[in-house]
Amino acid sequence: MEGELKRNFHVFCWCMKLAWDMSKKALIGWITVCSLVALLPMLSLLWQKDIISTISEYLLTGTGSFADVTGAILVLGAILVLIGLSNRINTEFMFLAVYDYYYIGLSERFMDLIQKIEWKDLNRKEIQDEYRYVRYRFGELTNLMANTFTAITQIVSITSMVLLALTYSTVIFAVTSAYLIFVLLINQKLTGKRTYSYVQDREFVRRTEYFENIVMQPGVAKELRIFKNADRMLREWESAYEPIYSRDKKIAVWRNLISFFCSVGYYILIVVLLVYAVYEVKAGTIKVDVFLTLYGMAQSMSSVIQRFSNTFHHIKRNLFDMGRMKYFMETAPVSEEKEKTEEVEADCPIVFEAKDLCFSYDDKREVLHHLNFQIHQGETIALVGLNGSGKSTLVKLLVELYQPTQGELLFKGKSYKTYQRGKINQSIGMFFQDFALFHASLRENVGYGDLKNIENREKITEALRKGGGMKLLERLPEGME
Repeated sequence: MEGELKRNFHVFCWCMKLAWDMSKKALIGWITVCSLVALLPMLSLLWQKDIISTISEYLLTGTGSFADVTGAILVLGAILVLIGLSNRINTEFMFLAVYDYYYIGLSERFMDLIQKIEWKDLNRKEIQDEYRYVRYRFGELTNLMANTFTAITQIVSITSMVLLALTYSTVIFAVTSAYLIFVLLINQKLTGKRTYSYVQDREFVRRTEYFENIVMQPGVAKELRIFKNADRMLREWESAYEPIYSRDKKIAVWRNLISFFCSVGYYILIVVLLVYAVYEVKAGTIKVDVFLTLYGMAQSMSSVIQRFSNTFHHIKRNLFDMGRMKYFMETAPVSEEKEKTEEVEADCPIVFEAKDLCFSYDDKREVLHHLNFQIHQGETIALVGLNGSGKSTLVKLLVELYQPTQGELLFKGKSYKTYQRGKINQSIGMFFQDFALFHASLRENVGYGDLKNIENREKITEALRKGGGMKLLERLPEGME
């Protein structure tokens, strides 16, 4: 447990630093708003107490008038309106409010990191597995921050009510604090029972989805009918789904247990407060207005604490996923970019040159073995060979997707190592047989290859001309748009 708490603390600090770097104003602003909103329930209790006190005094003595409480009632009404509006500032609302800062911000940082990882390293299984897991978790930072803001609201609200109890009676403060500690301990103890192995769960879900999706493929569905294997496929799916069902059932049981113990603790608190308050009212130590305020405080606190239980659970899950993100971003094999100032020569007779070029994916078996060649400007070269003979690998080396294991590559007379990353790619166009078309205009589809010129119609027209796309352009009613 200590190791988990320490790990979560470090991950949380790392995430807060990310959030601070992405937007200081958003972080400070939302913490301030949530803290102020959290004080509204306590303020409403204080104003209710003053109103009840004034009315009680009038009923007992007959002194005073409605004008004495008019202002307080109006203020209370305004506070209740603010509470109603603040209830819309829930976790879902805050997720949308901070989405642009944290989701997009984390996506940009992640993609900047990926650009610094060599393709060969990115294809290694251990890195690929982590990459596939964290690439779909960009929303976890947004979830964590939204849940953190919610937790801040709940913590400030609970703290303000405990301090309110202290102003009336040390006994009430002690009872209230004991209830709070009891609920937090129950949540800490039982929340651990609600967690599970996310890595193991991923495998269960993957296997279940495999059987769900495969039966929807026409060829497989046909075979199932012909060979009457539907029952066997159903059994396979049930076997894969059973761990997920058992896990969800177990989590539901512990969730209900938490709710049950919190409810029992709440009713015990109410009974203790009622008995003590009645005794104090009878003794003349406290008045009815204080009694009703304490009762309202107990109700509000119980509601907030139960919501905090769910928030606490969500934060733990967010921290797990962000921990994986932190590990990947800190341990990924990043290639340090050195300061390079070499520019591509505008005109050089030898475009590509390989000297004793070797390449291996696993550092054991070479795919390319001591290649030496030159490709001159204006030449048309065809690489012919069997599947797996290294054609695509060589092309990827030429466009810097891979780095040579041995030997040297030169582009327009200068070693690849002397160019800044991406500099050579700006002079090379490449497409594979598995092309992609975007749901956008022809101009944008062509312009995506050079974003800084996506609005330059002359350059795009020139690219279409060189690529043999002018006939296509002439057939389109709206041209490149």
